[in-house]
Amino acid sequence: MAALVPVLTVANGVAVLAHPWFVRLEYHRSGFPADELGMSEPERLRLALDGLRAVQPWQPTGMTTLERARLAGGELAFTPRELRHMRDVRRRIWVLLGLDAVALPVLLALALRRRTQPLVRRGLRAGAHATLAVAGAVGVALAVDPIGFLTVFHEAVFFSGSSWRFADSDTLRRLYPDRFWQDTSVILGVGAAVQALALVAVTGGVSRRRTIRVCRTGS
Repeated sequence: MAALVPVLTVANGVAVLAHPWFVRLEYHRSGFPADELGMSEPERLRLALDGLRAVQPWQPTGMTTLERARLAGGELAFTPRELRHMRDVRRRIWVLLGLDAVALPVLLALALRRRTQPLVRRGLRAGAHATLAVAGAVGVALAVDPIGFLTVFHEAVFFSGSSWRFADSDTLRRLYPDRFWQDTSVILGVGAAVQALALVAVTGGVSRRRTIRVCRTGS
């Protein structure tokens, strides 16, 4: 149960960010890098939103739309390698959100049962503390070497080899630059920490020691 908490807090964040509003917010943020190869902002945003829909598990035609997407000049926007990567992303998001959808109701049901409430409280509290520790470590890593952290994270957690690496001229890199992923990592980390703090508060916070006063009576 404790091991699930860090995963579920991140999954909750992904469920919130995997919507068009976040992509639009990033594109309109001050300092978001322009495309160095000259893609116009409307075209870039259109393709970025197509990419988002392609990885949303609830969009059955998302990948089809991405396969047919074209640049302003008429050529296909994404290479077969980029499309394979997006299919991988879609599968991983499906698994993550599927786990979230199953685990949350189960935890809630256990929390509502008097018999299992103490176990749930201890498990969630331990998981919340672990989440805060991980979030702190990630925050330090992002501050010291954001690109290095994202590289290790991709290779160790999500994708094998160099299947996620693309040239600066590839469409995916042009749509989702490093700034996009840095912002995403920070928001997911902060969101996970906030959820963990809420769990610590709900489950009773730090265990309190009871003090017993011994009253002495003199004769």
